[in-house]
Amino acid sequence: MAIGASVGKSGVNDLGDVIVVQHLLNDWLAATGQPLLSPDGDCGARTIAAITAYQAQIVGLPKPDGLVTPGGKTWTALAGGQGSQASLSGATWWRANQAKYPNSDKLTDLAAPFRERADAFIEALKEAGAKVIVSATRRNRTRAHLMHYSWRVSRG
Repeated sequence: MAIGASVGKSGVNDLGDVIVVQHLLNDWLAATGQPLLSPDGDCGARTIAAITAYQAQIVGLPKPDGLVTPGGKTWTALAGGQGSQASLSGATWWRANQAKYPNSDKLTDLAAPFRERADAFIEALKEAGAKVIVSATRRNRTRAHLMHYSWRVSRG
């Protein structure tokens, strides 16, 4: 993959080249949890701002110019995926993604008749002197599938 001409501030901004740069910038934006660009080939203010931010944060240019040139430092970093590899696991992934897979700790979220039976069971435990803390009652379907898949992978 390559671009034929410059993209960005005062660039040639050929439609195909702009789309390529927008897609590569979106890889970085997604990895850092930022709003994505619309890969529409329009090199507007948001695309130029993303190029400038990428140059400052990833390429380390002291004076970002908002321009991607074929074979230049910014293009080399973008084409090489620099800054776009997100952590695929661990605490960083969890903090970035937990809101996408919400769980519940409320008995009211359970389906009947299980909800009523769970209520009665917990009430009986409390009456017997047990301290009951409900930490999860309903797991998000996607999270449940991810956890099951991870369990299967861990078992070989």
